[in-house]
Amino acid sequence: LPGAAAGLAGPDGLLGVRVEGHPTARALLEATGAALISTSANRTGAVAPASASALDAGFVSETDGVLVGDPEPIGTPTTIVSLRPGQLPALVRPGAVSRADLEDALASLSLELIDG
Repeated sequence: LPGAAAGLAGPDGLLGVRVEGHPTARALLEATGAALISTSANRTGAVAPASASALDAGFVSETDGVLVGDPEPIGTPTTIVSLRPGQLPALVRPGAVSRADLEDALASLSLELIDG
């Protein structure tokens, strides 16, 4: 991601980008007109908290802030697609966005989806 700070990418040099669907987060993004760099609300391997009150205090103390909105319904996880330069898009983890919807969107760009 051009302009992203060093150290944000994973060990493979890749950076995850999420298209947020939660209305509170979308409103923040629209109000600022900028990208938001954040993490999940838990450390790698730790259980994701179901509410802001369940956040680990040590984790919160290391952040610049916590945006609290209506709870997200628990259910289908985020769909993850790998978009590595020079490679076909690869479905890494199925989730809320169906494979058919991904294939339709990619077809409009003359691309196909492979399993990753």
